[in-house]
Amino acid sequence: DEDMVPESAYYENSMYPVLSKYFPAFVGARPVNSWAGGYNYSPDRIPFVYLECGVLVVNGASGSGIMKADAMGRIADALYRGEPEAELFGGKKIPSTTLSIKDRDVEVESVGI
Repeated sequence: DEDMVPESAYYENSMYPVLSKYFPAFVGARPVNSWAGGYNYSPDRIPFVYLECGVLVVNGASGSGIMKADAMGRIADALYRGEPEAELFGGKKIPSTTLSIKDRDVEVESVGI
């Protein structure tokens, strides 16, 4: 799709300085493939956070991701540390597998932003 052309300045001026500061492996790195404008929605419109084969996956928060980022980060942290539960803001605890593919336990999101 011709409308999905990313702006290289966004990577160079916004993402690259932060990535290279925190992750030395990004020093001098430039994308070889890129896209923009695509949204990642799961069938239930809820993000995925899971650990599979040693890979921690956190994705699918398109659109309203900023509102879900704290909870996603807390769940990812619990999975990384091998904790069976994640403590969300306000002290509520949920199973750290709640947003996984295999043990998913969510309702379909009916309000999308």
